[in-house]
Amino acid sequence: MPLIGEYEPSTAQWVRDQVDLYEKSGGTEGTTLRGMPVIVLTRAHRRLKARFREPE
Repeated sequence: MPLIGEYEPSTAQWVRDQVDLYEKSGGTEGTTLRGMPVIVLTRAHRRLKARFREPE
């Protein structure tokens, strides 16, 4: 199922920075956070009709 809605950056600066670093590098940088591996998840919010990207 395709994600709908516009991308909304996180309100937390550290999350925006981590996602930006990961995406701008094509996944070659920003792959760890506090020494742990990181993946970036995109989730959709039905009520807001927005998409969010977060490191997990």
